[in-house]
Amino acid sequence: MFASLGYKWGLTLFGILAVLMAPTPFVSWLLYLAGYVINVACGQVLFVYGSKIRAKSIASRNILAADPQSKHENLEGV
Repeated sequence: MFASLGYKWGLTLFGILAVLMAPTPFVSWLLYLAGYVINVACGQVLFVYGSKIRAKSIASRNILAADPQSKHENLEGV
């Protein structure tokens, strides 16, 4: 790379790449935290409204009807 670009442009290219990649750990950490917050919020929503959502799902009703040990015998009234 230094032979085709020369030392000045080769080192400039390395410097530009270093500056562009420097915020990568911080951005990935922020995305991790945002994902955690979204995951917690979705978990709370599913905890509160999960039985109503499952009652409206045709597939969930079929699975629960086929399971003999199901604790949800009647989902029609939910």
